[in-house]
Amino acid sequence: MNPSDIQGGIRTMAPWLETFLTGTPEGVMFDDAPNWPTDDRLANMIEITTDAAWVTNKNAVFTKIASDWHTSFGSHFLVGGNAQTHVAVCYVLDWCYAESTLYTSYAPQQEEPNSFDYTVNGSTTYDAMLTVNNAANIPASEMCYDWPNSGSNSYVGSLGNTGIYNTGTHYWDRGQRGPITCLAQHYLAANSNTGFSYHNQGSFNYNLTDEVYVYGPATTITSTITQGMAPGTITIASAAGCTPFDYNNFGYLRVGTTSAGDTFYGTISGTTFTTTTTAANSYSSGNEAHCVQSLHQAQGAVPQAGSVFLWATWFPAMAVDVGVPNASGLGGGARVMPWKTGGSPDCISGLVCTGGAQTNCDNTGGSGDFAGRCANLHRRDYTKAIILYRDKKFPTKNVELDTYSQPINLSGTYYPLRADGTTGPAITSIQLRGSEGAILMISPITTPPAPAPTMMVKK
Repeated sequence: MNPSDIQGGIRTMAPWLETFLTGTPEGVMFDDAPNWPTDDRLANMIEITTDAAWVTNKNAVFTKIASDWHTSFGSHFLVGGNAQTHVAVCYVLDWCYAESTLYTSYAPQQEEPNSFDYTVNGSTTYDAMLTVNNAANIPASEMCYDWPNSGSNSYVGSLGNTGIYNTGTHYWDRGQRGPITCLAQHYLAANSNTGFSYHNQGSFNYNLTDEVYVYGPATTITSTITQGMAPGTITIASAAGCTPFDYNNFGYLRVGTTSAGDTFYGTISGTTFTTTTTAANSYSSGNEAHCVQSLHQAQGAVPQAGSVFLWATWFPAMAVDVGVPNASGLGGGARVMPWKTGGSPDCISGLVCTGGAQTNCDNTGGSGDFAGRCANLHRRDYTKAIILYRDKKFPTKNVELDTYSQPINLSGTYYPLRADGTTGPAITSIQLRGSEGAILMISPITTPPAPAPTMMVKK
């Protein structure tokens, strides 16, 4: 597995990898394509001593493999891979994708101008795929990671999270807010060589495709749940609507309403739900609860976004056409970052803008949930929609996750896109929380796109 090894003029890693190809596939994907051996026990055993040298040699391997397979199977045979950490690897493939940590719906991004910039020998960002940096126009799918504190609960915050959200708990909706925020960030940065993919599990679950998880009929719990504790077992009054669960017989139980509450992950037997999920809140016997059902979008009508706990890898709004960057729009169709500032001078935050209190936007020296600045608002105009996104850059006051902005005048009538592919009522102004996006369509959509799940939307 040494990409620098050359014997008899042959780079030995290439033909060795080629022996693993069987059958008649139409392409190959290499996971973790750069694959620098960070384990010292391995790194000390090879001749390559730097990450850059490893990438150079690995690229030579991929170039040889792609050439051989194109010759054998034709140019339609595509060689791709996960090249998130090294865009230089992406440039020698036929396509690539950036996995999981390029950006998330709620986590902080790099400081201004934005987290989409190109850095020489850097990661596979949006701007790295622009033609000016990517002469061969290699396409890349950029992944948004919509995963809160855990893969099962519905909060970002202090429940075992040692990151920047350890000062408080903040409810995170993955039926509407998370998906649309992800998609808004994508369109804010997109170019002709980038696509969008969506992920919301703590690890990569290759069994999931078009699943959507919807709230079942209301029931009540008949046991108590203590904040900060994993209840172990939760008993419910009725298990009606608690199937189907997932492919592995695990599923979700929402305790609370469908608009806010804890979501536990586990198994059910009769009316007893077993879980190891930690509770963000306390609940008494008689509290509302809902089992979460696993459905396939291709096998029925698309559920309304308000009834969805989460979408697996695809949600219908991904198939809605927003047009192309509008040369006649704001900024000539380029992203405007920021369009409005959370603090001075625009003061769009719902918090008080000026003053010495730690709750004031212009006081960045607060503590806990009030540390940092207020969230800015970014915009990009397309021919069929305008894209808005209030950021959660670090350091931004965590309380902004729950604080709506002042009403933002849109100077026109628009229709907010829902994750289910339809639009809401007409609006002329909008209020957004920190780390919240909006896709405002110029025309209403009453019928969602036909269920045609895909892993990538290219724009």
